[in-house]
Amino acid sequence: AGTYDERVDFTRAVTLLGRCAAEVHIAPGPSSVYATVRVLPGAGGTTIPVVIRGVTISGARPGLSVENGAATVEVHVERVLIRNAAVRAVYATGAGASVSLDEVVVSWPRGEGESEVGGGIVAIFGARLSARRTRIAGAHGVALIVAGGDAHVETTLITTVRPLALSNAPPGEPTDEVGFGVEVGVGGRLTMV
Repeated sequence: AGTYDERVDFTRAVTLLGRCAAEVHIAPGPSSVYATVRVLPGAGGTTIPVVIRGVTISGARPGLSVENGAATVEVHVERVLIRNAAVRAVYATGAGASVSLDEVVVSWPRGEGESEVGGGIVAIFGARLSARRTRIAGAHGVALIVAGGDAHVETTLITTVRPLALSNAPPGEPTDEVGFGVEVGVGGRLTMV
């Protein structure tokens, strides 16, 4: 139990077990510009399994980042709260990146300004995402983004998408505001059950 003012980087197979998300917090200080929890495999060409369970992740940019490298990364996240992450709460990128979310709450991901997206969950460039019994609340602009990746989402609730102010309005004119629950971009595939 406790609050850990640090970033956590995984480069090999590991299981991170917290007592429960209400009691274990991973929260680097406001000066951190990297992900709070980052899975970035080194060399190897093998599959790297990572399990994260029973913690709260907050503060940095993004909250959880899963990137492929020379190895395939399979990250299973269960009973985790990700809150107040800057720009993206969960960010999966690359064909070797796979993220499975189960009973995860993404709460109030924030943009860095009124015109920057604070996406809840992002899967791009071939990443695979699975979300079950997950809630995304208070995303800034877009709650779920899938572009060039695959996502399977079931029993997931998206609430309170805050509008994103478009910055191209002339001075003195009202700004246009947009917000999307789900955005599927070029090459993205999304299955919702």
